[in-house]
Amino acid sequence: MNTNLLILLVLAAIIGGFVLLVSLAGGSVGGMDDDDFVRLVFLGTLGLVIGTTTLFAARARPGRALVQAGIWGLVFLALIAAYAFADDFRIAGQRIRAVLLPGSAIVTDAGEVMVMRGRDNHFNLDAELNGERGPMLVDTGASIVAIDPETAAAIGIDTSTLRYGTRIMTANGVADAASVRIDTLRVGDIERRNVEAVVTQGGGPGFALLGMSFLGTLSSVDFRGDRLVLRD
Repeated sequence: MNTNLLILLVLAAIIGGFVLLVSLAGGSVGGMDDDDFVRLVFLGTLGLVIGTTTLFAARARPGRALVQAGIWGLVFLALIAAYAFADDFRIAGQRIRAVLLPGSAIVTDAGEVMVMRGRDNHFNLDAELNGERGPMLVDTGASIVAIDPETAAAIGIDTSTLRYGTRIMTANGVADAASVRIDTLRVGDIERRNVEAVVTQGGGPGFALLGMSFLGTLSSVDFRGDRLVLRD
């Protein structure tokens, strides 16, 4: 077969596959859904490239063609392995991130949220309060979620109307607090609405406790060595 004609046929097959993929997005092709068809186009394209490259090399230098075919075969197997174990690689990467960045809330395949113990020997995690992200200290001894006035203002609470008529215990002693409600509190994939909380008058900037008004709504809160695992 003419070399130029072969190249044109390969290019036509690749372009045709991608055009069909785009034009039928959201539907099915030959009974396959989009994801399966993407895999077919990817593997077919890779196979055509490998086959064409090997054929050209075989015509020029047969011995070298065998070496190239072996290299391409290993590349092909590596790509298949990477695809097959993509979820495992993702989970491993999340665990590495959790160790390197304490406070990162890692969502596992089991639907759990995992946090690693920090260098201060406490479990601090990144949470979202009314869409605003910030660090919180997990405290199962605190009966309620507690935040400082600066955090309250940042998440849309009008601190000028607060009445500090409640007394609570904090790490710094007794503090006056005002009862509030947090519209949404989210940790990883776990979200609760209308969460009972208090704004502490004595808490300094950055003071935020994730107490039992959130933790108590979960099915389990497990301390497993240096890991904290929350289950919805």
